[in-house]
Amino acid sequence: MTVTDTLPSNGGLDWDIDGGTGAEDCSILLGVLTCDFGSLENGSTRTVHISSPTTAASCGTVDNTAFVATTNDGSDSDGDMVSVTCPTLGINIDKTVAPISGNPGNIVTYTYVVLNTGEATLFNISVDDDKLGHIGVIAQLDPGQSATLQKTAVLGTSGVINVATATGTDRLGRSVSDSDDATVSVVLPLTLERVPADPVIAPQTVARSLPQAIATTGVELWPPMLSAFLMILLGAACLRGSRLRPTGEYRWEFEKNS
Repeated sequence: MTVTDTLPSNGGLDWDIDGGTGAEDCSILLGVLTCDFGSLENGSTRTVHISSPTTAASCGTVDNTAFVATTNDGSDSDGDMVSVTCPTLGINIDKTVAPISGNPGNIVTYTYVVLNTGEATLFNISVDDDKLGHIGVIAQLDPGQSATLQKTAVLGTSGVINVATATGTDRLGRSVSDSDDATVSVVLPLTLERVPADPVIAPQTVARSLPQAIATTGVELWPPMLSAFLMILLGAACLRGSRLRPTGEYRWEFEKNS
């Protein structure tokens, strides 16, 4: 009696004979199990047990069929299957910054909250920031568990958008990661420049046209009674060929032309 079995070749499988009443009569060569049990009396049995470790590459269905052949009683076959279940992986990182704005030289604090959203325990979760570098390592996160890390930074002269990434692995060596960003604005201080005051208006010769004289000197004529009186004086000065000379904010002197 001979038994042959082309063993499943799913990723991560490595078959070995580890027991059975007929194990000494069996061997595995190039992925094929072969057993030579010789003659078996009616009602007698022989067994062989094989096993293989699994990895993340083994996830899914492992199907196997064995064949038996005799020299006097024909042949037969039988098969079975096993499902290698790998828990789903999931991780989430939430990054925030406080305050969200400031002046150059101010200190801001970045907060990184890492959550295991999968079904498998994650190990050695590394948290890294593209601007601040390595933030830290979380040794282990069970499903649903979270951990928080923080890092401070000093603001420069321009706003910053930086991205953080958390990466962890499960016991099967599978890796999972997630990223999130945060933005901080920089408010530059307001600079005021002092400029010199307007120069004093130099004395001017009053034109013979009263409206032109008022427009040229830029005098605001108020109150009304004072304005009317000043207009009369200006008119008289123009008719006589006088010259108007400013001596103060609202006081004027007339100088007679020779």
